[in-house]
Amino acid sequence: MATVPPTRRQIIQEMPRKGGFPALNVQLKRTVRGPPSWALLAGTAAISIGGLLYYVRTTDERRYIELAKINERFERAYVLQAVEDVTAPRRNKALIDTERELMASDPKWVVNQSPYMTARPKAPAFDEMDPRLFDGAGSR
Repeated sequence: MATVPPTRRQIIQEMPRKGGFPALNVQLKRTVRGPPSWALLAGTAAISIGGLLYYVRTTDERRYIELAKINERFERAYVLQAVEDVTAPRRNKALIDTERELMASDPKWVVNQSPYMTARPKAPAFDEMDPRLFDGAGSR
């Protein structure tokens, strides 16, 4: 390497000293750097397999919990149906009593008879855009 920039002057270059540099014993200077390759491969495989097993186990647990929730809903449905079977006649009787009180002034009205001229129950027709359902201000 030149210590002086190249000009017309004499170029001075560093050279090895007379007799050369002493030999380096590479075997003594070499250190062990990390685990061997088979250990790295085995560790990577172990971690990958462990992660896969963890994923499978948690997926199975999640499925089990979801099935338990579904079964709980089915079991709860029987209880809710039993409660509904008990309360429905009471509610229907209250509705019939209310209808009897409200329509007491109409002699032609038959209590608990469908107001529709069909044997099939039918919901009343309702159109949200029907202008007859709104007052002049545009609200219901």
